[in-house]
Amino acid sequence: MTIDEMLTAIYRMPEKPNWDSYGALPTTEVAKATARNVAELLAQSPTVSPVSNGGIEFGFDGPRATLWVKITPNGTIALEHHVDPLPVQSEEGTKTK
Repeated sequence: MTIDEMLTAIYRMPEKPNWDSYGALPTTEVAKATARNVAELLAQSPTVSPVSNGGIEFGFDGPRATLWVKITPNGTIALEHHVDPLPVQSEEGTKTK
């Protein structure tokens, strides 16, 4: 899936409640914004590094987020991430959420 296809899929996420007829909630704007950040990260080539415990780490750096995929010596996969706070518009102006 290309970055454009991922972003289109995110844009098309349900915006109305009960979209599955089982009471599902609509996809939130925060979830969509975070998903766009993740899509942008995954579209990039990762850095690949050894880890001091004998594992391997893939690092994805984006403009608002960083994702690390760590493979432990026994093959377990661990995920770590950091996402910058999203700015939100309020009556007093833009604030960091």
